[in-house]
Amino acid sequence: MASQIPLTVVFGGCFFAGFNFLLTELTSKTHSWKFRNIATSLLHSTITGLATPVNLFYLSPQILTDMINWSSEVLLLTLAFSVGYFIYDAVDMYVNNPKTSTYQLLGHHFCVIVCFAISLYTRKYIGCASICMVLEVNSIFLHVRQLMVITDVDRSSRAFRAIAVLNMATFIAFRIVVVGWMVFWILANMHLLPMYYVSLSFFGFGTLTTMNISMLAKLVQRDFLGRPDSEDVKEDSNGVTAATTLVNKQD
Repeated sequence: MASQIPLTVVFGGCFFAGFNFLLTELTSKTHSWKFRNIATSLLHSTITGLATPVNLFYLSPQILTDMINWSSEVLLLTLAFSVGYFIYDAVDMYVNNPKTSTYQLLGHHFCVIVCFAISLYTRKYIGCASICMVLEVNSIFLHVRQLMVITDVDRSSRAFRAIAVLNMATFIAFRIVVVGWMVFWILANMHLLPMYYVSLSFFGFGTLTTMNISMLAKLVQRDFLGRPDSEDVKEDSNGVTAATTLVNKQD
């Protein structure tokens, strides 16, 4: 099992790099880098957003009773696969979109990679890391929404409205409720956790909460109040601002 984890990390990175390369070959003349990056993120969100809840609540429900010490091979491999994705995505953003707005997302990716790596190395906190992966359910709808914006789908269409509602519902359920529960769990179990893990967790959740607040405000403004601001004009360009990037590219 120990040798499978690094191989799965490498496989995950190569899998998503290969998918992005295929998209580049097929769409380089019709779509921007951002389209391909978001589409690749959607693939990751779909795989992990569907696999993690099944693994967590059906195949390994015991892990919820001991989120520190209980381990599951399936969940370990899922986390390793995602680490490969986050490494690939961080490199892709740094190389192809080296703007100020990218660095907040790189900070988020760094926290995720380090926390997941700790879980993979120690075989502990698998439940904590897996609960965080459940947020990918919302990322599915976030990415579908952004692809619709990039491809100029009418915001008043039934399809866009349905995705906007599903996005908001899952945003509240997973990015607000689940993150809030995780923060509460860490506070209640601080005496059982090493200080470095607590510090990393609060830094990561602090970054995530800042991003979530920004995203929520933008999504409500654009999708429900009908008040697109000046940043909407920039959504189809590669030079996006930090606030727009948060709406466009959060996994």
